[in-house]
Amino acid sequence: MPQLGFLVLGFFLGWIIFHKNWQIQRLKNKNKKEASDYYVKALNLIIEQNLNAGVVALKQVVVLDTDHVEAYLKLGDIYRKKGNLEKAIKIHEGITLRQTISKEMLIKTYFCLLNDYILVSNKDWDKINNIVNKLMGFGIKDLGSNISLKNILKKLDKWEEVYEVQKRILKLQNSQDKKELACIMSSIGDNYLKKQDHKEAMKCYKEAIALHDECINGHIGLGNIYYSEEKIHKAIEEWQTVINLDPHSLPKIAKKLEDAYFEEQEFEKMISFYEEMLAKYPNIPEINFALGEIYEKMGQKERAINLYLEVVKNKSNLGQAYKNLYLIYIKSGKREEALAIFNKIDEIFIKKNKE
Repeated sequence: MPQLGFLVLGFFLGWIIFHKNWQIQRLKNKNKKEASDYYVKALNLIIEQNLNAGVVALKQVVVLDTDHVEAYLKLGDIYRKKGNLEKAIKIHEGITLRQTISKEMLIKTYFCLLNDYILVSNKDWDKINNIVNKLMGFGIKDLGSNISLKNILKKLDKWEEVYEVQKRILKLQNSQDKKELACIMSSIGDNYLKKQDHKEAMKCYKEAIALHDECINGHIGLGNIYYSEEKIHKAIEEWQTVINLDPHSLPKIAKKLEDAYFEEQEFEKMISFYEEMLAKYPNIPEINFALGEIYEKMGQKERAINLYLEVVKNKSNLGQAYKNLYLIYIKSGKREEALAIFNKIDEIFIKKNKE
């Protein structure tokens, strides 16, 4: 009989525990359902830019369901938008400490944290670099996430990491287009050039051109190095290549090219090159303007005026052409022409202010 009593007692206790667990689970399920409803409400409020009400709704979500990581992420994001970076970082860092968080959610959290730290005025580069290393180490295979990571890394001027992510993007897209890869490599070269490491910079520029032979920045950078090493003719070749590839890029290198030709005492060659380009591309204002400035310096004012007038006729936004024309007319005593140009400048200025 005592044995039967123990069995009954055991059954009774088991039933109580089972019933209690069932009630707890039922409550959890109910809470999760309510949390889900509040989360949808919070998202709608965020879309409507009602951030304060969105915060209230998200707080209700995490009270009902402490495992709702997405709600915590959104809550931190709102605090970032509102300028409370300290609170945003605290929430997002708290998520990274969870033992049961999925890899997908952890990646999302590190993205949020990185966006938080980027906005901090006194940047903690150790923490930023640590997060970047973690994200790079995840081997992210989602295209959208890789594109987001690439854009963040660009803001941080981390071009070597940008290069690796772009290679991953190309693989995911099954693409052979290396144009952007070349541009990124030229930016790596720019960073080496800032550090006065000409050898590594040159390697990068040459690799950029090998990846895509029409990489404008690669040719500009290579020309800069050649010029600094007094290999003037090689510099000129690179910069001429740039203009041949994209005549609109002339303002970037016009002064460099002019200085190089002057240094080599080959001024006539420069004029011949510009005249050749003008014959090819008569409607590109940058070429007319550059050649106009050269003729003006040589004292050939009428030629300069004609070229500046071509720039104005093409309705270019090269304001300096109007200014140069005005000054030439004033110096030449052509007051009526000068007044007409002045009125045109005034008209452009008013139009820009209205826009």
